[in-house]
Amino acid sequence: SSGINAEYGELKQDAESNMEYVNLFRTANAPFVKLFCADEAFNYGREQTSITHIKVPTSHDGEFDVPVEVYTPKDLANETKRAAYLFAHGGGVIALSAADMRSTVQCVAVDMGVVVFNVDYRLAPETKCPNNIKDFYKAIKF
Repeated sequence: SSGINAEYGELKQDAESNMEYVNLFRTANAPFVKLFCADEAFNYGREQTSITHIKVPTSHDGEFDVPVEVYTPKDLANETKRAAYLFAHGGGVIALSAADMRSTVQCVAVDMGVVVFNVDYRLAPETKCPNNIKDFYKAIKF
């Protein structure tokens, strides 16, 4: 049974039905994001940035290292004083990932002339709020 009330679009109160809705949302958005972010218009971001992967250690919800992708415009590689931008991917805290938004955010780094930190925080409902928000906060403090 679906977690969505067909007449009102509301979620049912049981967790199993809501998980069905979450999985439906994740599945429905994945092709759109992949198509949008794979557009050739975003190639310049991939070509003009370097990527560094870091792990931010956390312990607020068990031991977990939050993956963060760092995009540095190649023309800023030798600069020691660089502005930074922390990015939280969309998806309503239940879908998407840093990888889904990579090419778009690389363009942001190039267009803004900043180093971008793309935080791959854990998703709900597997990770209970506020722990996913704390993942992002730990990345800010790192």
